[in-house]
Formats: sequence, structure tokens, C-alpha cells
Amino acid sequence: MCASVLLKQPLAKFYVTNITDSWVPFTAVIEMSTLVDKNEFGGRSLVYLPKYVAPDDPLFEESDESIQARFIAALEKMYPHFTRDDVVDFKISRVRHVVSLTTLHYSDNLPPVRTSIPNVWAINSAQISNGTLNVNETVKLAEDWSRDLLSSQPKHEPRNAIMKRNAVPKPEAVLG
Repeated sequence: MCASVLLKQPLAKFYVTNITDSWVPFTAVIEMSTLVDKNEFGGRSLVYLPKYVAPDDPLFEESDESIQARFIAALEKMYPHFTRDDVVDFKISRVRHVVSLTTLHYSDNLPPVRTSIPNVWAINSAQISNGTLNVNETVKLAEDWSRDLLSSQPKHEPRNAIMKRNAVPKPEAVLG
């Protein structure tokens, strides 16, 4: 389960803060705006608050409002400068199974990066064959592929036109 929180200002300067204290209702604070320019989020800060639980955990049945209240209260306790007025948007994603399980000869059968849609590629942790399936490895894979894809574009097309053509949705679309 993961909360996506769009904030008026950052919580901290760190990309990932792993949480081990049992009173905190999430297992990490992931500040995407330390990795991605805040302009991509309309000048806001995007924070993910994951909670890793078993597929049958009661959290999957808890209301969004209840989860939001607990998560925001924990953030207020953890970050003294943070207030609930800093929250622009708060969304909950519930997925019972989030990591692909590798099998024998998995690297011979990786999912393709190129999709059936022209100029659309999909990079994710399912394409990591030798690693721990973490965010850093997925980001590196995406960086490597994007460098290769950009270098394979026609020389006459400006790089910013390529980026615009292959742009990701704005934060409102991602959170909506």
C-alpha cells in the first residue's frame, strides 16, 4: 500500500528515509522531488509513503480518510516544520502483490521495453534480472534506456522536441 502526497514544500533533503519505529504507520518516506526537478510537479514536492504488508492485511480494507489521518499525524510528529496545510493532494494506492518473482531462466524471458504502442516504452523492476529489484536499479535501467533511445533518434530532431513528444503526464494526471 502506498500514499502519494503532493506538498507545498519538501519534508527533508533525503531521497529515502527508511522507518523502523513501530509507531510510524508507513515504512519509508520517499521524496521524489529530491530525484526529479520540482518543476515537474508544478513546483510542489512529491512524497511516497509506502507500507509493506501481507496481501491479507486489514489495511487493505481501511478507508482512505483513516489512512490519511494517521499518515499525516505521523508526518507532523516526524517533521516539526510540516503541517497538514502543506498537503495539496493525498492519494492511496493498494496493490496486494508488487514485486515480480524471478524464476529459473528469467533473464532469457524479460518483458520487452518497447510496447505495442509506437514511441512508448515501459521500464520497470520486472526487467531487472540480476539485482535486488530496488528503486535505484530501476532508475538506472531507465536512465540507460533513455540515453540509448535519445541517441537513436534522428539527428535533425532537437532533443527538447523528443522529450516533449515522449513526456510523462503532469502530476495531476499521475495522482488522479
